[in-house]
Amino acid sequence: MKYTRYSLLIVCAIIFTISCSKKSIPSPEKPDLHKSLELLSTNNRAVEAGTFMSDSVRVRVVDENNALVPGIEVSFEQITSHDGSVIFPAIDSTDEGGYASAAYLVDTLIGVDTIKIIASDVDDSVVYLSILVTASNPERMELIGPTINPVTGIAGEFIADTIKVRVVDKYSNPVASQRVLFRALDRSIVVSDSTALLPVENDSIVTRTDASGIAWTTWRLTANPTPFIEYPTSSNLEIYRVLDMILTDKIELRGNGNDPGSYNYYSDIRPIFEDNCFPCHPGIRTDYSMNFYYTTVLPGIVEPGDSANSALLDSANRSHEANMINVVEEDLVIQWVVSDSAAPGSSGLNSYNSGMKDIFDLKCVSCHGALPYGNYSLDSFEGILGNGTDGIPNAIAGDSLSMLIQRILPVGNMRQYLAPDNILFSDSIINWIIIDSLRQY
Repeated sequence: MKYTRYSLLIVCAIIFTISCSKKSIPSPEKPDLHKSLELLSTNNRAVEAGTFMSDSVRVRVVDENNALVPGIEVSFEQITSHDGSVIFPAIDSTDEGGYASAAYLVDTLIGVDTIKIIASDVDDSVVYLSILVTASNPERMELIGPTINPVTGIAGEFIADTIKVRVVDKYSNPVASQRVLFRALDRSIVVSDSTALLPVENDSIVTRTDASGIAWTTWRLTANPTPFIEYPTSSNLEIYRVLDMILTDKIELRGNGNDPGSYNYYSDIRPIFEDNCFPCHPGIRTDYSMNFYYTTVLPGIVEPGDSANSALLDSANRSHEANMINVVEEDLVIQWVVSDSAAPGSSGLNSYNSGMKDIFDLKCVSCHGALPYGNYSLDSFEGILGNGTDGIPNAIAGDSLSMLIQRILPVGNMRQYLAPDNILFSDSIINWIIIDSLRQY
């Protein structure tokens, strides 16, 4: 019985000990849920420089159950180079709805602004917001080249410097796609390959600024329309920014054209005729060919030194049929005829294979061919350079006394066989020997 009582006491003591031990073990804590910082603002949004964006930088913090988490500290920092931008406040806390935000005064420089946003005590704690800063409204136009006014060049030629202007906003950022008008005065012209060309008239052009805010033109100075005028000649250029069809920001340039020297047919004038006149001369108007000097300078059409009796000058302008000759080119032709006495120059254009062979085949080889008269063959380039029965070469490059030339002069005994185009053909052959030095190709 005593044993039983002690056994009962031991059992109770064990039960009491176990019971006390359980009460001393703390219950496990509830683990924190995974939290994330989320960007709510539109990324890569285009905004004009200097714009104030109220409540524009906005984020929220959520847990893994997508519940919004309040009381989280959030910092905002622009991490790209900036000028004039402000973020306010720099530090915020998520509200009861789990949201935090800041206002942003956008950078005044164009480019990409990047804002780094960090939330404290959050697992996914960093997000980035990028803003594309664009130029604001255009405010002014500035000349960036040339730096010297007046501009100096050669009369009748394009000046060495490209005329450039830049359109900018109030922060001096370049503004693209703005219309600029270049207006050339005093019989000068402007040409541009800039984007979105819109021709206005022959001496004016409207173009648009590129991504750098730049519009440009090349300027060709007046070619001295008055014969024997003293140099330098003077041209003027006006530049405007076109805003809603209103001209503003006027810039004026003056160009001084220095003495261009003498013009000649082959170097200066024939290229003009080739661009503007050759479709008809020597195209469908075969009665007057302008392909060679001696076919262009004919009595009554071109009288060297005489503008009144040179009929060509009445046609060397835009009023003549579909002729697109410009005012500078027209003045070059006037200068060439009147002041420079219609000088021929050196062509470098005529050759045996291009023009001369056709003349010889048409007019000469019937006698000077396979069985050549006088032992002088004209049916090949080598034969023309050869000699006849006297053993002397009949065509010597640059030599006006060449026997071939003497035979086709007005007093020569072979000129008659070139009829009815004896002037055209003989002068072309003479030109080929003297000026073009018997070029084969």
